[in-house]
Amino acid sequence: DNIYPSGLTMGADGFDDNLRLKDILGDPFGNIVSDPDHYTTYVTLGNHDWETSREGGFAQIEYLEKTDGFYMNGPYYAVKPAAGNGDIELFIIDTSMILAYLPVKEDYLNDDGSEALTGELEEPDYFVGPMTEDEMNMHVWLETSLRESTARWKFVVAHHPIWSSSGSKFEQARALRELILPALCRYADAYIVGHDHTLEIHTDDCSRALGKTTQKPLVQVVSGAAAKQRPIHTSFMKHQDAKYPEHKTLHAEGLLWGFMHMEIGSDAAHVMVLSIPDEGGSDVSVDFEYEFERRSHLSH
Repeated sequence: DNIYPSGLTMGADGFDDNLRLKDILGDPFGNIVSDPDHYTTYVTLGNHDWETSREGGFAQIEYLEKTDGFYMNGPYYAVKPAAGNGDIELFIIDTSMILAYLPVKEDYLNDDGSEALTGELEEPDYFVGPMTEDEMNMHVWLETSLRESTARWKFVVAHHPIWSSSGSKFEQARALRELILPALCRYADAYIVGHDHTLEIHTDDCSRALGKTTQKPLVQVVSGAAAKQRPIHTSFMKHQDAKYPEHKTLHAEGLLWGFMHMEIGSDAAHVMVLSIPDEGGSDVSVDFEYEFERRSHLSH
C-alpha cells in the first residue's frame, strides 16, 4: 500500500490530497537517493489505496504517472527499466482489482492453526471492482505479455501473495494461485509482492499448477515490513507446508521492520532479507540470503 490506510480521500476527510501525496510519496521516495534523476520507483497500488473510492485510486495513478522519479502506466502495465538494458522486464498487475471479481472465501483457522474451510464468502470492502473489459481480463494480458516478452528476466510485481505465513491471507492467495499461477510457472522468474507485513521467501515447484514439476521452482518474495508489523503464525506455517507439498517456506519472519534487496546478474539473482532495529537508526542486519537461477527461458 502506498497511502495507508485509506488512499486518497478526494477531500472526504477534510485533508488536502496534494499535501498527502507530497508527504507520503513525493518527499520520501523522491529523495531516496542522492541522484534522483537516475533512480525510478516502479509502482503498483495496494488494496488500501482503493479504500475510499475508485476515483481516489485513479487519482493516485495519475499523480504517479506525471511525477518525476516514479513510473506508472495505468493499474497494470509492462516496462523494461532503463538500467536493465532490455534484459529485465517488469509486469505490474493490480491484484486488488483481480480479487474484486473472484469468489474469495473468508479466512478462518482451527485451534491447531490449520485451515478451517467454511465456504463463507468474503465481502469486498474496497472500491476497486473492474469496470472495463480490459480490467476484467488482466490475467489474460499477463499471460500473453509474459509469453511474448523477449526479456532475459521476467518479474511479476503485485500486491497480494500467492503464499504467506501470517494465517490471515490464505484464501486470497488460493484464489490468485488458481487464476495466475499457471502463467507465472510457465513464463516468470519470480513474483514480488507485499500485503503481508512480514519478510518472506517462498518457492512453488509448479506441480499443482501445471500437472508436473518444473526444472526450477518459481520464487516468491514478500516484502511488507516497511511501515507496519505483523507476526507470522508458526502453527499455520507447519500445516501449510504439510498440506501443499509443492510449496516451501524458505524464510519467514514477522514483528520487525525491514525490506528486501535484489541484485540481478546474467543468469542468477541474489536476494537479501534486511531488518532494521525497532528503535530506528542506520543499523541494517542481513537476516537471510537466497540465490536463484533464471527460469523464464525454460520450456514448461
